Amino acid sequence: MKERSLLAKNEKRWTTYGAAFALSLLTLAVFAYSKDTGPESAVKRYQQAIAEGDMDGAAHYEFSQGRYSGVLAAQIRDILRYSRRIQLGGVKKNGREAFVDVVYELPQPGNMMAIRFVVKKPDLKWKVDAEQTVRLLTRMQQFE
Repeated sequence: MKERSLLAKNEKRWTTYGAAFALSLLTLAVFAYSKDTGPESAVKRYQQAIAEGDMDGAAHYEFSQGRYSGVLAAQIRDILRYSRRIQLGGVKKNGREAFVDVVYELPQPGNMMAIRFVVKKPDLKWKVDAEQTVRLLTRMQQFE
């Protein structure tokens, strides 16, 4: 009788450990999948493609290709070329639209430039809206 009680306790303990382990794995899997799917990820991949000279790859992360695509890509390419460090600033989501701030540290001590990317989610993936980003950047530069 005592043996059965001990076996039941051990079985219960292992069941609890197994459930906790399964829940831990599920949580890790969800975070591993979702950590690289936000609007900041689209901006990061967009910039990586531009830095590598892969304009087709950059276009894959754009909301729509138009006259602003080349303008934004050229500006980002030049900024990336001269930046010593790039840092993600804030990310503000509002439904299927987001703003992603990126800060570029330039070679001259103390010089920095910030760009606020407009990112949209037309379907399952976030994409950089080149037109809205260029328009916003133009408005921001008028205040400098």
